[in-house]
Amino acid sequence: MTEENLEEVQLESAPPPAPTHDFFAEDDEPEKYKIKTLITTKFFKNFDDIDLGIVHLSTDRIPSVLQVRDIDIICFVFAMLTYCLDLYTDVLTAAFHAAHDRFNSSIAIIGITIFSSLVLTATSRHWMLHTDVKYHRTVPKKRLVYRLDNEKYITWNRMKVFLLFQAGPIYWLYKAFYYAMQFRKYEHSELKRRYYFKKMVEAERDASILRIIEAFLESAPQLVVQGVIAYSFIFLDKSQTGIPIFFWFQAFSMFVSIISLSWGIVVQNRSFRMFRDDKLNLWPREIILMFLWRFFTIFSRIWVLVIITVSPQAIQFYFLHLGASYLHVALLQPVEMKTKFHEFGAAMVNTVIHFFAPMNIAEGETRWRYATAYAIELFEMIYGLNTMFEPKTENAYALPIYIMVVTSHFIGIGFMITYYKWFHPNIRNARETKRQTENSEEAAAESTKPEEMQLHPEAIELKEVSVAVEAMRIAGDVINVINDS
Repeated sequence: MTEENLEEVQLESAPPPAPTHDFFAEDDEPEKYKIKTLITTKFFKNFDDIDLGIVHLSTDRIPSVLQVRDIDIICFVFAMLTYCLDLYTDVLTAAFHAAHDRFNSSIAIIGITIFSSLVLTATSRHWMLHTDVKYHRTVPKKRLVYRLDNEKYITWNRMKVFLLFQAGPIYWLYKAFYYAMQFRKYEHSELKRRYYFKKMVEAERDASILRIIEAFLESAPQLVVQGVIAYSFIFLDKSQTGIPIFFWFQAFSMFVSIISLSWGIVVQNRSFRMFRDDKLNLWPREIILMFLWRFFTIFSRIWVLVIITVSPQAIQFYFLHLGASYLHVALLQPVEMKTKFHEFGAAMVNTVIHFFAPMNIAEGETRWRYATAYAIELFEMIYGLNTMFEPKTENAYALPIYIMVVTSHFIGIGFMITYYKWFHPNIRNARETKRQTENSEEAAAESTKPEEMQLHPEAIELKEVSVAVEAMRIAGDVINVINDS
């Protein structure tokens, strides 16, 4: 053993230092976790190292088993459809309000849409310039073009149209869909399958991040704004005698936004499970359960936020909720990042997200995180629904709304418990491992039985007959020998 190795062994075997008694020491801080929503692909270029026996100690490398299932293709198509419906139904809703001289409502709706669209467009353009836009010298006048793969090119002018219609997430989802189909096309070329899987994963990662941004910058605030407009007009405005037809279209727009918001959270969870080697992918029934859990809890939460927003205690509620959510996030989901400023920023972003729906952005167990978050929501739901019975905000439908919101909340919680209790990938994996262990134990026990016990009853009977025939043959030979003598 060399001196360097001896020194390393001595350092490893040395006792840990005595704990300090400084109240503000770093050891007294809560355990911090790695953030799990911003998955990188820094090891994707080294996927051939697996064949060389090199295994990186990382969770964000390409999985050992590559597969693209039908449910993955369906998820890409469904994500594109829900994004388009969510965006353009909001625009049409704003146009209907403007056509009926409800300009304040129209400006509020279109303002949120424009703000979120600008953020998505700027992010998409930045990513495209760094990953897809290239100079291609065979194109006349050296026009800027973007590259979908090594063969297909589209001019920069067409990309401007793409961005003009706020189709940034569609671009990345289409890339993921395209590369998924190419992956399935080359069944007998492992090198091409790895290449297309890597490209699909990168596009899926970017699309899931854009969907999360769109979900909590556009869909969630839009639901509250449109909900307040509809609730005030239908339930609180005593001068109205009927519901205009365009409000039914607004109800459809809100329904689509809830689907888009719920699906955005599910897609984020599915995405990082899809390309992390230490995670199990989601099966279709698990995706459906997670979507139903999010849909019903978000439906209930939006109603609560709308009811509280029209109440006189709205401002006090917002401040109290942000304070409680920040404490919850800081204590149960502290993330480890480069600087304290980045950690504080991540905590604030997660706090705003928790305003609409609980979301786990840190590695580690989720039980107490979701239990705390939904306990806060339950308390706020009871408080908010009781404001409907106050004189200023009382309406004739208070009791049916109360029952509907509470029922929706507990139905969503029921789906969540069902998912984590019986259908979580870890539970599924443990169940399959137990079944395999039992089968292997039965096979081992079967192999240790005597030879006669392992035989089928018919085989045992045939063996007995053959023994009897052999005995009779030997007896006949003995008799013949006696007769000859």
